[in-house]
Amino acid sequence: MSGFSAKEARFYEYQNEGPGVNTSRPQLTEEEAKQYTVENVIKWLESKTIIL
Repeated sequence: MSGFSAKEARFYEYQNEGPGVNTSRPQLTEEEAKQYTVENVIKWLESKTIIL
């Protein structure tokens, strides 16, 4: 990885359970998770795309 801890990186967990769960990462709430729709992610990606 980049040398950042899981708490410093942009990794979040959502309703994960069982072996291998990383409890040191921040947890998304139900409300926070609702914003990550396919449509919203594509809109965000399009806003970051630079066309030369």
